[in-house]
Amino acid sequence: MNLTTLAKAQSMIRAQEKETGKVSQDQKEKVIRAIERKSAQQAEQALMSLLPEASVSVQQDRKTVINETTCRLSANFSEETLQLLDRVKALLSHKFPQGKLNDLVSHLARYYLNREDPVHHKCQRKIFNEKVFGEKQTDSAAAKRGVIAVPKPLQRVTFKKHVGGCAYVDPVSGRRCGSQYQLQINHIRHRAQGGSNAPGNLNVLCRKHNLLMAEKVLGKTVANQWRR
Repeated sequence: MNLTTLAKAQSMIRAQEKETGKVSQDQKEKVIRAIERKSAQQAEQALMSLLPEASVSVQQDRKTVINETTCRLSANFSEETLQLLDRVKALLSHKFPQGKLNDLVSHLARYYLNREDPVHHKCQRKIFNEKVFGEKQTDSAAAKRGVIAVPKPLQRVTFKKHVGGCAYVDPVSGRRCGSQYQLQINHIRHRAQGGSNAPGNLNVLCRKHNLLMAEKVLGKTVANQWRR
């Protein structure tokens, strides 16, 4: 075995001892035998199997700043995810012959955002007015609830208009939330109060503040159903 796998075994044993107490000499010898003549990946898999409690102390996701323009990301991937990445690497081998993970992730992220990000979605600009949002503009789930759904093109326009993120403003501090996490379309005048899908009645809130506004308008009981 090499020093890399030996050092990994030592750190895993120490992590195991922090979780469960002293590791016996017999158990240590078993660990050493299990990683003999193994690649780094195979050795790590064997260590995780023999020292399962040690894996609890392994940080799932970690970002380390290298310099002003570069960060090192550390994350745990399932075997299935690694196989998917290998397939992507093969398909993109002409474009990225070196197969660097940074190139692959960057390419996949750009591909997804170009297709799904409402802020960057290349859709035709349309002139919206309240006549557009008739009963035909419904999806099946919303129709069952008797709710006229916000059309997808209008959702995209609303997201583009509120590119700064969640529009909620704290009434005490006056600060805007601005979160980009779990953004949702919000009706300023709630539909339960007769609010329409008119562009001027729509903004963007994160899920947390969307539920908060629903609680203020409809009460905690109704909002808690959505929280579940």
